[in-house]
Amino acid sequence: MINPLANRTIDELGVGSSRSSVDALLGESVSGPASGAGHVVYVADREKGLAWDVTYDAAGRVVVIVLCHCMPPSNDLPAGMSRQWELHGLNLTIRDDGRAVSVARTYSGMGPGSGSCDDKECAEVKDFRVTVPSATTLKLTVTSSYRAPLVLSEDGSMQTGDSRFPSEDSEVAVGDYYTLAVQSDGNALTTLYSADGVEKTVSKFNGLGSPWICSPDHHDPQKCGA
Repeated sequence: MINPLANRTIDELGVGSSRSSVDALLGESVSGPASGAGHVVYVADREKGLAWDVTYDAAGRVVVIVLCHCMPPSNDLPAGMSRQWELHGLNLTIRDDGRAVSVARTYSGMGPGSGSCDDKECAEVKDFRVTVPSATTLKLTVTSSYRAPLVLSEDGSMQTGDSRFPSEDSEVAVGDYYTLAVQSDGNALTTLYSADGVEKTVSKFNGLGSPWICSPDHHDPQKCGA
């Protein structure tokens, strides 16, 4: 924490502190130059997205040090953790750029006035920012939510089209986040929280499921549907 009266951290880091003293107290940096001038980010609380943002001058001395919600997304999943997750009618893909996307079939009818998308079946799509609080847990923060038409691709699979329509999901808002906690059987439990950390109740199979989501290698029909 920062002492607002002294403009220094409780560890007495502040303007003029050396890079070596900051590294010794805050640990390994997660972004920024290894030496010299620039912004360097250190982990404060990975689960809460908190980090120390430190600006150094060319001599490696602190110019500014602030605690902020600026933890960069982690692109590295724990060893052995699946990037693909599924349950009945839904697929979640963890990409290698710190993002994820879920696509859920709505099974809505087609035709005017029936909730269709471009006269095609709709899918409910959510984009996420991914962070990795622990070796068995992902935090997926919702960055966008919308409907898109499902179209047949050349390889015969169903993909989402380019058109976007307003989301009809009233239970999950942008800024909410899921935790995805891998269990001993290789599948995972999901829990939804509001942006301020309050647990939310959702309908079964809404968003990322309630509460199970399965990896393709360990799919359990009793937990995630056929």
